[in-house]
Amino acid sequence: MAQNLIYPASLSDVNQNPAWMEFQFYERKSPRSSPPDDTISLYMPESVAQPSTVSWDTERFGFVGNSIAGGGNGGIMGTVAGGVDVAYERSYANLQAALANSLAGRLSAESIMSSAQGKVPNPYLTMLFRGVDFRTYSFSFKFFPYTEKDSDVIHNIIKTLRGNSLPDYAAEGSSTFLGYPKEVEVAYKWKSADNPYLHKFKRSVITAVDVDYTPQGMFAVMRNGMPACIQVNLKLSEVELVMRKDVAKGY
Repeated sequence: MAQNLIYPASLSDVNQNPAWMEFQFYERKSPRSSPPDDTISLYMPESVAQPSTVSWDTERFGFVGNSIAGGGNGGIMGTVAGGVDVAYERSYANLQAALANSLAGRLSAESIMSSAQGKVPNPYLTMLFRGVDFRTYSFSFKFFPYTEKDSDVIHNIIKTLRGNSLPDYAAEGSSTFLGYPKEVEVAYKWKSADNPYLHKFKRSVITAVDVDYTPQGMFAVMRNGMPACIQVNLKLSEVELVMRKDVAKGY
């Protein structure tokens, strides 16, 4: 049965708490138009950030690699302009081959040439684009059960977060395969709409739900046995990449 859980209860009044977060859970790859299985509305956490990781690696092309690559200003035509440099590169290459055969790599050609001539070969460093990583997020929420109703809502929120982050067996009565956990759509809200000044989220999965029942350094409980303070740390990872065109759409 789908649940709609809200904490704190004052979030129901958008004039009193206009900024909040929404988590809506869906079966994996379910249509965007389908209704959510569960919805959790929470207050805005203290830390709100937008990560973005683009992967680049530094590579040493060397003289030969740079020549093959065409190297622009540092390419083969630019380097060949000086006959001395060409002779140096040839000597360096010949020395490398000789060392490989006779000294089994105990001495490097670069070391010998550097010592003898007072210069080292240009490594022709370049940056190679490797791709874009999925964005990951961390959120921390503290819960204080002031009433019996608060206790029930907080307890159900934690169970819903944990349950939707975990898999189930793919077939009833068989433990051979595991199904996928549910996906979640996250949104920063302002009153009843998305906050236009904060980024949107791609479909995500919850990668960690850490529940701390002693965030204040000691264990304390209410009269009904509910811990007096609970901190939930969430980690999420988007399952779709953010491209250049997505930035204009608010992602």
